[in-house]
Amino acid sequence: MIKKILAGLGIDSVKVNFEINNDVVELGGTVSGKVYVSGGAVDQ
Repeated sequence: MIKKILAGLGIDSVKVNFEINNDVVELGGTVSGKVYVSGGAVDQ
């Protein structure tokens, strides 16, 4: 129960990072890159 509360607060929860290849994107343009997901200690 405590772990779920901490995960809800962002402590020891899943981490998501984005690495975007484009420096500039025009309106309506396409963004490309990578998404990195690191698992936390609690199912979410």
